[in-house]
Amino acid sequence: MLAYERSDGLNNIRLRYYNDLQSFKNKNFLSEVDIPRTLSATAEGTPSFESVQIGKGGLEKNSTIVIRFHFYEKGIHD
Repeated sequence: MLAYERSDGLNNIRLRYYNDLQSFKNKNFLSEVDIPRTLSATAEGTPSFESVQIGKGGLEKNSTIVIRFHFYEKGIHD
């Protein structure tokens, strides 16, 4: 599992799920989810995982993922 803040102008958080380390090294992810930006008009910051439970069927089905991150409020660092 990888979570990162996209820096392509959208600046939202993206999750990618990989089968194993070799798949990660080869940039071969099984699924990908973009989380819409909701707390800031500019960026939501660097994510970290609080907990991860992947459901049967991959990332998008019956998974519970708790992420922590900082965000910019009114363009000011938190």
